[in-house]
Amino acid sequence: MEDFFGSFIGKSIRWLFFIPLSLISGLLAKLCIAWARYDAWSEYMIEIIPTHIISNGVETAVSVYVCYLIVPNYRTLVTRITTSILLLFPAFSLIMSAFRHPMFIEIPFLPETGYIDEVSLLGMITSVVVGVYSLIYISDFD
Repeated sequence: MEDFFGSFIGKSIRWLFFIPLSLISGLLAKLCIAWARYDAWSEYMIEIIPTHIISNGVETAVSVYVCYLIVPNYRTLVTRITTSILLLFPAFSLIMSAFRHPMFIEIPFLPETGYIDEVSLLGMITSVVVGVYSLIYISDFD
């Protein structure tokens, strides 16, 4: 199998699928954590905050690491560029949420109609922090 992925066709396949596979693996890691650490929806939003923080951080870290493993050549450079692109989404979301009117999203299935905006912001901040940490220390993967 190693001979196949080292050939021209194998490297081409790796170049084509490194972004989708890194995104899917990060999403699967996030879903596994959310499933394993399922919080009972209660009156208090404080119970779901750790799950969102941990799952978003692990999602970013797994995406970066899988991208690094799949790319055949120029691993550090390509992974840094991909991570920078992936960090644009939570960074722009944080910037845009700072300039919008403070309107809270009401989730109908939460008792007491809790507010989810603060939890989402904490998750996005965690994604940015873990992504920046990965950008700085990506050369230590070797």
